[in-house]
Amino acid sequence: MQAELAPYYYLDHFQAMLDGVQARYLNLFSEIEQAWFSTWRQLDRDTKCAAVRLWMRTRPIVRSDKFDYAEIADLEIALTRLTKLGWLKDTPEIDFHTLAALASKAELLTLDTGLSNKLRKVELIQILSEQYCDISQPLSQWLPDANFVLLKLNHQDFLRRVQTLFFASPYQDLSNFVTEALGLTRYPPYPLSATPYYANRESLEAHLHLAALSLEWRNQHIDDEEYQLELRRYFNTEQRARAERGLCQLASRQMRDDPNSAQLSLEGCSGFEARTLRIQCLLATDHIQMAASELDKLKARCQTAHQHDQWRKLNNRRLKALGEPQIRAQPYKPPSRAITLDKTDQQRVEQDVIGWLAAEGWQGYWVESRLLNSIYGVALWPAIYADVDRAFDHPFQIGPRDGFSRSFQTKRQAIIDAALTEFCHASNAKLVKLFEQYQQFNNAWVNGYLEPACFEAAIASIDRRRWRTLIERLLLDPRAFRSGMPDLFAVSDAGQSRFIEVKGPGDQLQVHQRAWLEQLNAIGLSAEVINVKYRM
Repeated sequence: MQAELAPYYYLDHFQAMLDGVQARYLNLFSEIEQAWFSTWRQLDRDTKCAAVRLWMRTRPIVRSDKFDYAEIADLEIALTRLTKLGWLKDTPEIDFHTLAALASKAELLTLDTGLSNKLRKVELIQILSEQYCDISQPLSQWLPDANFVLLKLNHQDFLRRVQTLFFASPYQDLSNFVTEALGLTRYPPYPLSATPYYANRESLEAHLHLAALSLEWRNQHIDDEEYQLELRRYFNTEQRARAERGLCQLASRQMRDDPNSAQLSLEGCSGFEARTLRIQCLLATDHIQMAASELDKLKARCQTAHQHDQWRKLNNRRLKALGEPQIRAQPYKPPSRAITLDKTDQQRVEQDVIGWLAAEGWQGYWVESRLLNSIYGVALWPAIYADVDRAFDHPFQIGPRDGFSRSFQTKRQAIIDAALTEFCHASNAKLVKLFEQYQQFNNAWVNGYLEPACFEAAIASIDRRRWRTLIERLLLDPRAFRSGMPDLFAVSDAGQSRFIEVKGPGDQLQVHQRAWLEQLNAIGLSAEVINVKYRM
């Protein structure tokens, strides 16, 4: 049953955010900003509620006639107090696009009485925007007869910084508090890091600036050249990885039309993605020898099947350009069979195969990567949620910050070894109990949709030594290897098990799927491909 929210839930959540930030980051604020916290503490509840309600609205400017909350005893007094404090600006100048988002169709029609009221609002906005594109003025000039005012909470940038500090991210907000309060999500218990995520104000500002830059570029508010120059400012800072990801996105967009510009955008970038993009640029501009040199460097950095496949494809493009024979991949050929089924009302071929398996005496489960990821999560839970510095910064994380990086293992090797030993010796009943317990939490590994019966069957039918081997493979690169496992897991009444990759008409195996099928068969598990055809 879903919990009910207390009347002042949003104020309590906002206060919890403020308390958390002051406890960890008060030294990052100027004297003027610290005074804001002092002023906040002295406000009455109604005024605080009005401020938080304004902050939580999707748009920064709100119509007064659309701003009404029953729990605020005297909203008018609260807004007056915010205005006197300088926290509220009730008559901001707005441009036409802001007005269009706030005003009704009837209100917009007053701007040009010659326009037909049969126009759709979107058509009306398009016509009026051509007339008023360069105008910014108060509401009283836009709509002289308006019976409302516009409310805009000042200190928006300051509050955005506070929120970013609390979540260590510009992309999370107070809705995390709400979903947990409603009982829709629960987060695992873990200790917050003693070392704050942001070491100084400069680090915070850089993170915010890069997030804003990316948004401006995607919305075409800044051009490619300006975006590149801004990103390069961060090459000698701790934000380098974020800046390089931005440059790779820029180069990918430029690649088709202007490979030379794309290559310039990648200058100084050293990651795997940047190297593959640079090679594509060199091949597109017929710099074959330089591409060969870069391919040699790239090959040395390949660690996953997917990366090796990327290298092979790029190298074949080089060989083709030279008129030389291409390297034909010798992909692993897993055991496979073809079956013909009657088309059912089921929408997915996987469900049809589960029905076919049942007729053959097998209980099938549609798992994809949920099964292995869940076993990984159950086995390594003590390591995933261990007290490791800079792993957890706030109470709403689904996993540690380095959970998908190679440093995850190196920082926790002793804990991982102990957890795997415990996993190998634990009873089936204990592991199933842990699985059901961890399923209740919003986490990156133990899947809430995996059936406990499937987990129990997998633990019972496959020995722990083999599961440990699969977990250790996943540990090599948790991000790259967490997908690609076969679609189905099936068990027989005799306790036999098998993994099945299902391919419908026209579907083909992907590189990472072949790699997992090969791995499963290599350690003595049954893994096959079933190719499905439907009777006409």
